[in-house]
Amino acid sequence: MSVRVERADGVTTVVIDRPAVRNAVDRATAEALAEAFRGFAADDDARVAVLCGEGGPSARAPTSRPSRRARPTGSTRRATVRWGLRGW
Repeated sequence: MSVRVERADGVTTVVIDRPAVRNAVDRATAEALAEAFRGFAADDDARVAVLCGEGGPSARAPTSRPSRRARPTGSTRRATVRWGLRGW
């Protein structure tokens, strides 16, 4: 599995575990992340979620280019660009 979830004392830690590809997010990883955060949202005991990557530096862009239909526009696109430049 490309995503690991650890829970302790109200803290949910979601770990992207793909160090061979610098924790790049592909479709399967994105679906696993969505499932992990849905689980966090449904857990009444969880107070905070932490997202991190296994290994060294992480990639900052998806592993494949989105199709024309999935391309973000407007403010969503600007937010994506800002995220990529600032690295958060």
